[in-house]
Amino acid sequence: MLKKIFYKNKSNKKVISYSAQRWTQDEEFDPKWELRNKVIASYINCPGIVADFGCGKMTLERYLKPHNVYLPIDFHRRDDRTIIFDVNHDPFPHINAAIAVCSGFLEYVEDIDRFVRGLETCSFKEVIISYCTTEHSPDLKIRQALNWVNHLSIFDILNLFLPTFNLSAIDDVNKNSIFVWLKK
Repeated sequence: MLKKIFYKNKSNKKVISYSAQRWTQDEEFDPKWELRNKVIASYINCPGIVADFGCGKMTLERYLKPHNVYLPIDFHRRDDRTIIFDVNHDPFPHINAAIAVCSGFLEYVEDIDRFVRGLETCSFKEVIISYCTTEHSPDLKIRQALNWVNHLSIFDILNLFLPTFNLSAIDDVNKNSIFVWLKK
């Protein structure tokens, strides 16, 4: 299962690194996430490539419309199409896709501002994210126990995306807020 490795960086702060085995076993993926992916897919209305950041078991693909092409992105190779990307260590990849999906992914991003700037530089017309905001899950100890590295409110999410994107829809599935953004 998940093995935590503690080490100290140059600033003498304790840093947690997670074993490369994380998110490799089917039992690590909650079956409730299937519904979240189905709802997310229902908001994808434009044709083109769908870049699925943190694709996991790639369940989003089965709900896409025929005019969409699926592009899995993860830090583990899920199949031959997978773009390997460690969001906390790698430079943002140049991706030529119409839609970006981040489902249950942003909670693990250490530098959210850098990630959102990366989304802004790509050709995405639509960005759909799900995020468990502090309104739905306010207990910091529980959030940290889930290895979430950031703790944002709905207002924080809005402030991150509104400079470049227009909010098209907002939804809620199993305590996950789903935000549908269209590029300005």
